[in-house]
Amino acid sequence: MEILAAHGIPYVATATPGHLDDLGRKIDKAMTIEGTRMIIILIPCLDGWGLADDAGATMARLAVECGIFPLYEVEQGWTYTLNWPDKTRPVGEYLGKQKRYRHLNDAQIGLIQAEVDADWKRLLEKAGKGR
Repeated sequence: MEILAAHGIPYVATATPGHLDDLGRKIDKAMTIEGTRMIIILIPCLDGWGLADDAGATMARLAVECGIFPLYEVEQGWTYTLNWPDKTRPVGEYLGKQKRYRHLNDAQIGLIQAEVDADWKRLLEKAGKGR
């Protein structure tokens, strides 16, 4: 996202199947904008992540709620809009539900949490919501 924004792409956004109303709105919006448009969509890999067959949308929502995959838009490289305003869950909750992360210890999860928190803070500042 930041590389695309740095190039002044007219419209870039993130979306998930866990927030279909947001995804649909972003698709509709992108269709009205001239120039390059990009929507990055997080699609959980059920087999690769070691998830149950019905866990895709739930995991996509959890990625947003813990801040590991924030929902936002950037227009013209400068205007940031945060579409999910709060991080409400710890990263460990998201990582713990996936078999591919079971090898991580508490210290490693803490490092990932710190990185997500720092990224979240930067995103809030860019969106004019710095706390």
